[in-house]
Amino acid sequence: MIKHDAAHRREAMKQALSGGGGMQAILNRAAQWLENPMVLIDTSYTLLAHTENPADDDPVWNELLAQGTFTHEMVDFFNRAQFISAVADTDDVALLHSDELKYDRICGKFFDTEGIQLGSVTVVACGRPFVPADYGDIAVLCECLSEENTRKPHPLMERVFQEGVFNDLLDSRRRPDDPALAVLDRGLQENLYVMVVDVSLYDPTLSHLSYLRDVFVRLQPECQGFLYLGSIILLLSSARGRLRVAEDLAPLAEFFEKYHIYAGLSHGFQNLLEIRTYYRQALAALNHGMSQPGGKNIFPRGTLALDFLLDLVNDAEAVRGLGDPAIRQCMEDDAANGTHDAALLHAYLLSAQRLEKTAMLLHQPPEEVQARLQDLTVRFGIDWEDGNQLASLLLSCKIWSR
Repeated sequence: MIKHDAAHRREAMKQALSGGGGMQAILNRAAQWLENPMVLIDTSYTLLAHTENPADDDPVWNELLAQGTFTHEMVDFFNRAQFISAVADTDDVALLHSDELKYDRICGKFFDTEGIQLGSVTVVACGRPFVPADYGDIAVLCECLSEENTRKPHPLMERVFQEGVFNDLLDSRRRPDDPALAVLDRGLQENLYVMVVDVSLYDPTLSHLSYLRDVFVRLQPECQGFLYLGSIILLLSSARGRLRVAEDLAPLAEFFEKYHIYAGLSHGFQNLLEIRTYYRQALAALNHGMSQPGGKNIFPRGTLALDFLLDLVNDAEAVRGLGDPAIRQCMEDDAANGTHDAALLHAYLLSAQRLEKTAMLLHQPPEEVQARLQDLTVRFGIDWEDGNQLASLLLSCKIWSR
């Protein structure tokens, strides 16, 4: 009898939501059935639709409707409250409860024909408290939203198509004459760059990927963002021949530094079909950069050319022969005496001979760093105005630390 009643209610709910009219119309009919307001957002927390009956005394509702998305602080709260993981891990719908929320919520997901999540619907219990039947009703609502998107995709869902084209390009599955490539050319300047972004130190669960991708795109003009193999890929462009990290990427660099996010940046290129080559460049720059001292969060391919050059040399003994024996002796003395002079010298060279920056990187007092540098200057006979000698010392530090 209970099963019969549940099936009957499910069919009644589907009938109530039928009639077409798009996602907004379905949402409005569902609000009458559920007696509560609701919002529809995509996987990047961008507002797609909301019901006419508002939850205007709810701060979270007001923030979303006013800004069209959530602030970074609000998404952080969702993560701390385990809302994001609760929704991601469920195959049905999830109750979102927190003492910091004015009203409880029930959230469910909707999908495209290939089972890719497009977004979610959230029902806010400000009209009446939730009852057990609401869970099944909201699950039916999600099914109807998925079916409606199949018939008439929401205009903002084009990003899903764009991401598919981009991923196909990186996997070499697009022909040069494919008309779909035109969707990636919109708004881009002539000179292109690929940036591979690693957010794992900020978000180990990678549950913020879609949201952070859109944050980066808003921070950086003339940029497109995509997800690929668990990373955020940014396709940057510039009218100039060379992208300047300190000036052109300042908003991204500031955000990355604040939240411990790192990125590798490729050389510039013009042909979108070559993107796979430059993606690999950016990925290699990211991997190299994160393994080196220096305190930067964005690693341009060009600044790591020496590292890549050393990687191309197969004869390890021949490479070591290029290094200054004094640096090797310094490293051996460090190992024997528990000192870190070689690391200090390396950091000082990488920091463009800036004392305060070196001290910050090594977490040592500037006075102590300066005293050690004076000792190293005498010990190695370093002329800090001789560019060739400094280049040789930096090369030696890299060789002997490999």
